[in-house]
Amino acid sequence: MDQGSSQKPTIFFIEEDERLQKLVKEYLAAEGSYDARLETPAGFLRKMNDKSPFLPDILICGFHLKEARYEDIFDKARELSPATQRILMVSSEEFETTIDAVNQSKINGCLYYPFKQEELVRQVEESLKQCNLVRNRERLRQVKERQNKKMYKMALKLKEKDRVYSEKIREKQDELDRLRGSKTDVESVEEYITH
Repeated sequence: MDQGSSQKPTIFFIEEDERLQKLVKEYLAAEGSYDARLETPAGFLRKMNDKSPFLPDILICGFHLKEARYEDIFDKARELSPATQRILMVSSEEFETTIDAVNQSKINGCLYYPFKQEELVRQVEESLKQCNLVRNRERLRQVKERQNKKMYKMALKLKEKDRVYSEKIREKQDELDRLRGSKTDVESVEEYITH
């Protein structure tokens, strides 16, 4: 979500543990500046297979899911929206899992539980900044691409105009040369007559 936008950034939270669901929803609701939505893994994947899925700004997913693997969820989100920031939520004892996920580039951040509200909010804010950077970079790339196409078309038009004007100049030069040649013949005849 753009920072200049009046809509709240959307956060999908995918976790089967009801205690964690409640905690995250409570923490994010207390901030009041996010549109936080709880999703089941299967529900999220179903939504992502719609013709025009709604993609969140941030996707927070628990590591221990029964309905789906977090990798599948993150892969689908990354495929549909590279700007969506993916945060893996794991127990602090599962440090190796985080390293593997980061090495596979499946996640943009990690949230270890138990966590405090401030830690969750800080992670969400950092992820929103990154999300906006990715989206702005993509918009700039698209603008640059459009401008390059316009410049290319302008260059082709200018090249064609140059060709047309060069041809006209050549024609005028030939006509002028013929007129000079004609004038020389007239002068020769006049000179012949006067002598």
